[in-house]
Amino acid sequence: MQKIVFIIFFLIISILALQAVSLTQKEKAFLKKNPTIILGTDSSWEPFVMKDFNGRIIGYNDDILSIINKITGANFAQVLGNWSQIQEKAKSKEIDGLSVTAIFKEQKKWFNFSDIYISSKKIVMTKRGNPKNIKSDKDLDGKTIAILKGNISDENIVKKFKNSKIIYADTTKQMLTEIIYGEADVIFGHISITYLLSKMGLPYLDFAYPLEHKLDLVFSIRKDWPEALSILNKGLATISNHERIRLKQKWFFATANTKLKELTLKEKKYLKNKKQITMCIDPMWMPFESVENGKHIGISASYFKIFKKEIGIPIKLIATHSWTQSLEFAKKRKCDILSLLMPTKKNSEYLNFSKKYLEAPIGLATNKNISFIDNFNGLKGMKIGIVKDYGIAQIIKIKYPDINIIEIQNITDGLQQVERGEIFGCIDTIPVISNELQSNYSNNLKISGKLNTTIKLGVGVRNDDLILLSIFNKIIENLTPKIEQDILSKHIPIKYEQEFDYSLFIKFFAILTLISIFLLYRYITLQTYNKKIARQLKIINKNVLISSSNEKGIITDISEALSKLSGYKKEELIGKHHDILRHKDTSSITFKDMLNTLLKKKIWQGEIKNLKKDGSSYWVAVTITPILDKSFNIKSYHAISHNITDKKELERLSITDALTKIPNRLHLDNSYEKELKRVTRHKYDLSIIIIDIDFFKKINDTYGHKIGDNILVEFATILKQNIRSSDTLGRWGGEEFLIICPETNLEKATILAQKIREKIQNFNFSDINKLTCSAGVSSYSENDKQEETFIRADKALYEAKNSGRNKVVSLCV
Repeated sequence: MQKIVFIIFFLIISILALQAVSLTQKEKAFLKKNPTIILGTDSSWEPFVMKDFNGRIIGYNDDILSIINKITGANFAQVLGNWSQIQEKAKSKEIDGLSVTAIFKEQKKWFNFSDIYISSKKIVMTKRGNPKNIKSDKDLDGKTIAILKGNISDENIVKKFKNSKIIYADTTKQMLTEIIYGEADVIFGHISITYLLSKMGLPYLDFAYPLEHKLDLVFSIRKDWPEALSILNKGLATISNHERIRLKQKWFFATANTKLKELTLKEKKYLKNKKQITMCIDPMWMPFESVENGKHIGISASYFKIFKKEIGIPIKLIATHSWTQSLEFAKKRKCDILSLLMPTKKNSEYLNFSKKYLEAPIGLATNKNISFIDNFNGLKGMKIGIVKDYGIAQIIKIKYPDINIIEIQNITDGLQQVERGEIFGCIDTIPVISNELQSNYSNNLKISGKLNTTIKLGVGVRNDDLILLSIFNKIIENLTPKIEQDILSKHIPIKYEQEFDYSLFIKFFAILTLISIFLLYRYITLQTYNKKIARQLKIINKNVLISSSNEKGIITDISEALSKLSGYKKEELIGKHHDILRHKDTSSITFKDMLNTLLKKKIWQGEIKNLKKDGSSYWVAVTITPILDKSFNIKSYHAISHNITDKKELERLSITDALTKIPNRLHLDNSYEKELKRVTRHKYDLSIIIIDIDFFKKINDTYGHKIGDNILVEFATILKQNIRSSDTLGRWGGEEFLIICPETNLEKATILAQKIREKIQNFNFSDINKLTCSAGVSSYSENDKQEETFIRADKALYEAKNSGRNKVVSLCV
């Protein structure tokens, strides 16, 4: 079964990889020169284009262009305006094209047209009941027809009705008004018109008959940008029929029948003046929420990403160390909202509660030897842990007053007490218990009971701010089931033990019989698809970089694609340690981070420089997955990569100093930021060395800048030859150089700086023979702000220069 799952996994990966768009060099150069391509339209084409209540453009076209942007790397964007003015801007190249257009020969002078991205029949629409009995084109003779001004499609259709009166409306709503109030007899409808009627709640029109004309919509692109057109068409070609149907259902059917709650002018003005909302959360309540590296994570964080977009102003996280402190901060108005909680009478003294956006079942965790508990009345007198100040405690007290509730600091503290036997069990929501058990207690504890009730969770809003409460209620009401399903499926794997229910046995046996018949059919069907899968696997083998190794890192299999890229035959790599592909330039810290992640049985992703058989190198972006046996021990590793050598070369050029060919200031800034994150996570030493060439200005003035440049190149070469592979060297500016030394304390960094100073002092430079340098050394301290380590190193360098030069000075906190 695992093999089948593994095959399907790689099959999906390969299919996704094959869907990627390949751009020509000319197209890539075009995107680099033109990072944004503006397409104009007007708001009468709902739901192709429309604005949400924050003024952002959304709709069917926006979703189509977003997919194209994601696949091609382009940035097609839309602007709204008056349709006639938008067309003129496009013709004069103030903008780059038009969105929601059809193909007309009148427009070919200015535009090229994309492939069709959506089609719909045009329909003659009359007032309710069809009072003029219009059933065919001949019935339109002498009638009044309302069309949208500037709509070339409709203007072309009405040309054949010589005796008909034509009303030109400025907007779609005005056109609908003309027919509803009897000024016009018919209009020409299409998918957008039917949407608008549904949204406006206007049941006043009937479909009379379909026209022969079809509405084929395309994007119009300025004539002198053929690359933009080809990129757009390549992106369109990747959008499957299934995805197009899904988008139609989303925008033309589901949305039209759902009236979104919109913010009032008063609420919008409130947000504009508010500028920022402060928020407290429960810092230890995963998978619902927690804080990691100062950031809000978990299920509620996913919801708040949506809330933040809708609100349009920052939501600032206020750090707390416990749920009790979060409640205290809310009471003292240090935070405007609590992200997720259930309503309680106690908390209503200082909070109002929004509509619920989450619901969760309550469960009981105990030691593994406890049988399933289907009735909590059996817990009479038992010590049961519940987190202090959690609303769940009130439910339990009311339903089961004889349970002895013990306050615990958090779920981790409670489960530890259960494991030690200090309390019988711990009650929380099943997702929270499940998350903690899977992380730390899978062999000792289990979920052995479930309460037949759920807790409803929403946003807690300070009770002196009713406008903010109203805003959150509207945003929560606008959430769709799909949004909720997508968020929950990312975060919650749930498993709990259930007792054997004899009443279900007969039903189960009947179902099992049906399943057996189904499986037999599936088996026959799968045999038919085996050859097809084999062909797909062959494609994977040739195109996807895949490798497998055992738990000791010995390579057990590689794909043909990886063999071709590395230059090794398959048999040359199988049985060898994966270090055979390791390039010396790849930092040992990268491999250490990889190993630590994998040993925790987590997936590792990153970028690695590898070595080919001929000694050249290549870069890959790799995802390595540890494969576990039945006892949850690592038995092997599987890696999927893709070649990013070209990307890394472009990156190298952008972060390399043109003169010395070592990293520049940009690379140093990025490298130091990454090291700071590692220091915060792993708590190891980090030092920096700033080195300055003594009297370099005098050298430039005496010998000229050409000699000065030669010295900088030789100086950089000496530095490069005398640092470790884990160190990062770069040109800091002018004659100053910086070395970042991970896992190095102040003493060791000072020794390295002294070694370099002596190497410089003893080196014979080609143009001026001898010169010296000075260095300042500093180490990162736990309370340092990012720039403080550099300030100390700079002070140390200044001291070294002022005390005679050719010296190394180190400063600690």
